[in-house]
Amino acid sequence: MKISELARLTNVSSRSIRHDEKKGLLQAYRLDNNYREFDESAVSRIKAIKLYLQLGLTTDQIETLFREEVAVPDEYEYCDEMLSMYKEKLNTVEQ
Repeated sequence: MKISELARLTNVSSRSIRHDEKKGLLQAYRLDNNYREFDESAVSRIKAIKLYLQLGLTTDQIETLFREEVAVPDEYEYCDEMLSMYKEKLNTVEQ
């Protein structure tokens, strides 16, 4: 789907979608005319991004979450990093 359709389906501006793509939160494929093409998974991905932003995470923190989603199950090194990020966010909220 094109960026305009994705924006309409998710109620997010095309500008925000481009920003999320630039930050590595979304992946688009380029057509021959250089237009962006998104698959259906982009809709749920944007909904997740919106939720995490509403919870107060930064785009860098969200990128870390998404990157670790695809980690090999035996590689748990990122758990400590994620735990510290959650604790830091909890401290901020509690203050």
